[in-house]
Amino acid sequence: MTETLKLLIIEDDTTQIQMYQDNIDLYNYSNKQNIEPNCITNLEEGLQALENPNYDAAIVDLKLSQGDQDGKGNLIISKIRSALRIPIVIISGYPQDLDAQYKTEDNPFIKVHQKDDNFSKILDDIIAVYKTGITNILGKKGHIEQYLNDIFWNHLSTTIDYWKSQVVNDKNMEKILLRYTLSHLQEHLELSDTQEDFEEYLPIEMYVSPPIKKNAFTGDIIKCTEDESFWIILNPSCDMAQSKAKNITVALIEKIENDYILSLKRQIREDSSGVHAINKQLELEKLLRNSGSLKYHFLPEASCFKGGFINFQKIKSVRYKDLYLKFERIASVTDRFAKDIIARFSHYYSRQGQPDFNTSKILEDLLKDNRQEEKIIK
Repeated sequence: MTETLKLLIIEDDTTQIQMYQDNIDLYNYSNKQNIEPNCITNLEEGLQALENPNYDAAIVDLKLSQGDQDGKGNLIISKIRSALRIPIVIISGYPQDLDAQYKTEDNPFIKVHQKDDNFSKILDDIIAVYKTGITNILGKKGHIEQYLNDIFWNHLSTTIDYWKSQVVNDKNMEKILLRYTLSHLQEHLELSDTQEDFEEYLPIEMYVSPPIKKNAFTGDIIKCTEDESFWIILNPSCDMAQSKAKNITVALIEKIENDYILSLKRQIREDSSGVHAINKQLELEKLLRNSGSLKYHFLPEASCFKGGFINFQKIKSVRYKDLYLKFERIASVTDRFAKDIIARFSHYYSRQGQPDFNTSKILEDLLKDNRQEEKIIK
């Protein structure tokens, strides 16, 4: 059974509202969807309706009464932005009345349409966003709210005596509690719905773009403004957090199809059915899983970044003061992935090795001893 998409419509023109309802009925029938509109005709009831967290999208007119010179619909948009996490579709004969902050904001969650635009296509877009599941996850009725409820009653509430004892000792108690809550939330999100195994990640989950931290930090992907090459910051996080680093160590991120990868692909093609090709394919798979050569670390492609291989042999030092002059911050690798990159980098350069023995001679002697023992037994 198709899930119900709850659509809030705030429009003062009753004729326009009837048109919306008729078109939604036709759309539901033709596309086997279940869009349920709730139509509001004035500002006051519209603001009150937003107290209900169970909407998946909103259609808003900018003029909500006769003689409205200010575009009262902007108040609805502002309230949604501050209280809900749903896409907003503005349909108005006066798009110029849209508040300036939303005109300059390049946000696909706020879209502006004329009254005569194709309403069916507008509904297509609303459905497409809904099917991503983003409102079920981040909306006020979503999974995160359920997880937070579980964390509150099953974890925080049972340790409240401890937290009360810490209040007098730490002024940053709210931030500490937030970190504690997020660590528990991460535990929920790592498990699959069956609670028996771990979820696989999508590449985009590896990055935060644009970076949230104000200053450059460990795991930041940066682009050289001179040649548009990509690099990653490898300094220990403690140096970056305390601004101790005068020099920044960065490693080159080569394109996914670098010389090494192209060579492997060529060998696989040339011997497509042979054992050699199978071995090379396994070698390529290990590189993508970051279980192959320590020289490389794979970064998958996402919308913010084309991906590539970190080459730990191609590193250089950049003066901290020159970082913002010569590089642009593109994204941050999230902490759980950045730690693995730094560990791999450290492992690569901490290899000690040992001098080689004459293993051929040792093997020959071992086999010789075996032959002598056989003669004695006989």
